[in-house]
Amino acid sequence: MSALVLVRHAESQWNARGLLTGWGDPPLTRRGRAQAAAAGRHLAAGGAGFDVVHTSALSRAQESAALICAATGGTDLTIHSDWRLNERHLGALEGLSKAEVSQLFGNPARRRWRDDPRALPPPLDPGDPRHPRRDPRYACLADRQLPNGEDADAAGRRALAAWHDAIVADLRAGRRVLVVAHQGPLGALAGHLGSRGGTRMANAEVLIVDLALAPACCGLPG
Repeated sequence: MSALVLVRHAESQWNARGLLTGWGDPPLTRRGRAQAAAAGRHLAAGGAGFDVVHTSALSRAQESAALICAATGGTDLTIHSDWRLNERHLGALEGLSKAEVSQLFGNPARRRWRDDPRALPPPLDPGDPRHPRRDPRYACLADRQLPNGEDADAAGRRALAAWHDAIVADLRAGRRVLVVAHQGPLGALAGHLGSRGGTRMANAEVLIVDLALAPACCGLPG
């Protein structure tokens, strides 16, 4: 029988330092690795097992997924990575602390970028070494697909595209699906499913989706 579990990645090194991450790619901290393993043990204790895993192209999500799968006995599972499940690209804000953003741009701008789902952050210059066009993971994508900063709504739309293109098919096939990703994309998926949309998820927080309550527009099995 199909099942769906959403998990936010565990604590990364930038999370621990209070830095805005977006498409930045810091690894997990030691605490983060313990968080992910604990989330996996919690799922295993509840009898959860998985047939397929979907995650982002970012290492903090992939590492979290691998640790969760190891704890649930799914070390031989294929993990599908999809850049569309990446966190919102924060443009030139990536790698800055909240205090630095306030100092550089002012508190009103920082709050707007945080709270307004259509507010664009200052763009990252295409020549910046942090730009995704310089990352080989995204070499197969056209320049127009690579953001240099995006609003929360845009990040949500691409997460939903990944949902419709890949994840729903696994659920329709009766598979037990684990999605390990980031706060923005997971919030969009949860909202689409009528489950805690827009609520902040803590590092390594687990959300077990009741597919029986999911709206019919999601195209899930009845």
